[in-house]
Order: sequence, then structure tokens, then C-alpha cells
Amino acid sequence: MIIIYAFCILSFVVSTLLGILRFIKGPHQSDRVVVFDLFGSLWMSASVICALYFDQPIYLDVALLIALVSFVGSLGAAVYFERSGEK
Repeated sequence: MIIIYAFCILSFVVSTLLGILRFIKGPHQSDRVVVFDLFGSLWMSASVICALYFDQPIYLDVALLIALVSFVGSLGAAVYFERSGEK
């Protein structure tokens, strides 16, 4: 089971590094919003992994809250870009 958790941590680190690279190189603001959505998904996944590892269901509530905040943030960015006419 430890190997699975180690693989999850390694994939989180790789995904985070690729997201930071996309955030720096992204030519448009929408690329940066996608990276923030990726970070929200990563934090949500990390919370679920913590819930499984520590056998604490409260982390699942935290994951739900992170998903909700990430969705509202993405929705707000989409409305802002639609009104401003940016790509």
C-alpha cells in the first residue's frame, strides 16, 4: 500500500511542476485559470488520499469544500472573461 501512496505523491509533484511551467509560459489569462483549476483538483485528490491513509473521513469533507471553491472560482473567471472579451 505504501507503494501506491508513493506513486500518488510522485504524480502530484510532477503535475504541480508541469502546472507551474504552464502558469509561467501561458500566453493567455485562461491558461492561468486552467492551472488554478488543476491545483484545485490536485489539492482535492491529496485530501482524498489523506482520508484513505489516515482513515479520517473528515478529509472527504475538506475535499468537497475544495471542489466547491474551485468550481466557483472557475465559474467566476469564465464570467469575467466573457464580459471582458479576453481569450
